[in-house]
Amino acid sequence: MMSLLQVPSRGGQRQRRPARARLTIETRESRTMQRTIDLPITVIATDRAGMERGLDEAAAVARTRALHEGRQGILVTRHDYYAFTVDLSDDVPFGLTREHQNW
Repeated sequence: MMSLLQVPSRGGQRQRRPARARLTIETRESRTMQRTIDLPITVIATDRAGMERGLDEAAAVARTRALHEGRQGILVTRHDYYAFTVDLSDDVPFGLTREHQNW
């Protein structure tokens, strides 16, 4: 699973400029040494820009997998204000992306 998370500042120290969200991507290597990312992908952000960037990256990964498999569409589920999952779904026709509210 790939996680897009904000890393909090350490020890509550005051920073001179606003903290920017850092992205952490967890992957696993396959036998052929190609990078694979398991679905579903969880996107968690604390600001609008981080949310949009994370969703764009997750949708691109899901789109690549959907094109390779050729039978499922992409389902983006919103769990709260800034938490989402992106996955392939048999309930979504191939070639489409649907949004679902789950909160």
